[in-house]
Amino acid sequence: MSSKYIFNSNSTNLIGSVFIKFSLRKQILCGISLCGILCVGAISGCTVGPDFERPTSPTISRYTSMNNDTNNDINYIYAEHIPKQWWQLFNSKVLDNLVTEALQNNQTLAASRATLTQAQQNLRAISGNQLPQIDGNASVSPERVTPSVFGVDNVPTTDFVLYSASVNVSYNLDLFGSLKRQVEAYGALAEYEEYQMAGAKLTITTNVTNTVFRLALLNDQISNTRAIINAEESILYIAKQQLSVGGIAQTNVNDIEKNLLQAKNTLPGLIKSREQTKNQLAIYLGKTPAEIKENNFKLEDFSAVKKIPMIVPSSLARQRPDILAAEAILHQASAEVGVATANMYPQFNITGSIGPIATQNDMQGLLGQSWIWSFGPSMTLPIFHGGSLNAQRKSAIAAFDNALANYKQTVLQGLQNVADCLSALNEDNKSLQIQEKYYATASQNLAIIEKQYNIGGVSLAQLLDLRVITNQALIDKLQAQSLKLSDTVALFQALGGGWW
Repeated sequence: MSSKYIFNSNSTNLIGSVFIKFSLRKQILCGISLCGILCVGAISGCTVGPDFERPTSPTISRYTSMNNDTNNDINYIYAEHIPKQWWQLFNSKVLDNLVTEALQNNQTLAASRATLTQAQQNLRAISGNQLPQIDGNASVSPERVTPSVFGVDNVPTTDFVLYSASVNVSYNLDLFGSLKRQVEAYGALAEYEEYQMAGAKLTITTNVTNTVFRLALLNDQISNTRAIINAEESILYIAKQQLSVGGIAQTNVNDIEKNLLQAKNTLPGLIKSREQTKNQLAIYLGKTPAEIKENNFKLEDFSAVKKIPMIVPSSLARQRPDILAAEAILHQASAEVGVATANMYPQFNITGSIGPIATQNDMQGLLGQSWIWSFGPSMTLPIFHGGSLNAQRKSAIAAFDNALANYKQTVLQGLQNVADCLSALNEDNKSLQIQEKYYATASQNLAIIEKQYNIGGVSLAQLLDLRVITNQALIDKLQAQSLKLSDTVALFQALGGGWW
C-alpha cells in the first residue's frame, strides 16, 4: 500500500500553498530475497520522502493599495524587462565603467564566487556516491604461526611475510532514495549560493551607483556652499563699510556675520563626508583609499529615468535573488525530510573483492596462481534505535516548516520593498517639482535684481543677498534630485536588478 502526506501551511491567496507528497512504498519490504534485491536495484529504486514543488507566486496585480504605480513624471512600463545593466539607464559612461570595475575586483564578490565553487564541488562529491566505488588495496604483513596453540605438536613455529593485493568494489543500491535525496539537498544548496552570488552582485552595483550619486551631490553642495560663503563675505564687507559711516547698526553687522559663520561651518562637514564617501567607493572597487582617483561628478551628469521597466507582482518571486535563495533553502529542507525518511528503511549494498595473495616462499601467487575473491549483497535493517530515527524525521519536517515560513516572509518583504520604493518615488517627484519651481522663481528674481543693479536701482548688498538665496534654493533642488535618483536605484534593487 502507499501513503500520501500533504504539508499544507495556512497560507493566504497572496503566497499560495506548498504541497509535498510522500510516497512510502512499504510493499517493497515484503517477499524480497537477496537475489530479488539485485534485480530491483538493477531496474530502479523508489524514492521516499517529499517531491518538492515550487510555491505558487502571489496572485495580486498591484504592489500598493494607493495609486502609486502611476506618476505624471515617471512612466512605469510593465511590458519590458529590466536590463541586466540597469545602471546604464542613467546615461553615464563614467558610472558604467566604475560598476564594471567593481564587478571585476570587489573582494566581497570574490568571496561569494569561492563559496559558490565550494558548494558546486560539494555537489559533485556527493553525486559521485551514486556510482560504484572502486578501491585498490595492497599490503605486506609479517606473520608468525605457532602450531602448538592449535594442539599440533612437533611442528616448529613459522615466520613468513604475507603479500596481498586486491580491488574492492562496492555499490549502494539506494532502493529508497537516500543518496538521491542527499544529492537533491546539495543541489539546492548550490542553487542557494548561486542566488546569493546574484544578490551580492546586485548589492555591489547598487552601492556603487548610490555612492557615485552621493559624491556628485556632495561636490555640488560644496561648490554652491563656497559660492554662498563668497557672497556673504562680500555682504559683510559692505556692511562693515556702512557701519563705519553710521549707515547701519552693529546688530545688523552681527546678523550678517552670524550667517557667514553658519555657512562656513557646514563646509568642513561636507568635505569630510565627500572624503569618506570617496574612500567607501575605493573599497567597492577593490582598491585602497589612496588608489582612488579624484572625481568631479555632478548631478547634471546623470539622467533621470523617466521610463522605468517593471515586472508584475506575480513575477517578483521568480526574479528577486533573496526570494529565490529562500526557495532553494526550502527545497533543501524538503530533500532532508526525504533523507530522514529513507534512513528508516533498509540499506542494501553490493560488495565484491578480487586479488592475489602469496608469501615470500610462493611469489608466483601474485602472478595469478593464488587468487581470492568475494562477492555478494548485504542489508542493514534498522530494528531499534530508541526512537531516534523517527525523531530525526520529525525534526526535518519541522525544519521544512521553518523554511516555508521564512520563504513566505521573504516574499512579503520583497513586495513591501517595491511598494515602499514606489511610494518614495511618488513623494520624491512632488518634492522635486516644488524645489524646481522655487529655484526657478529665485533665479528669475535674481535676473531682475541684476538688471536693476546694472542701472543703479538696487545696492550690491541686495544683489548678493539674493544670490545667497538662489544658491540655497539650488542646493535644496539638488538634494531632491539626488534623493529621486537614489530611490530609483532602490526600486531597481527591489525588483531584482534584472540579473536573470
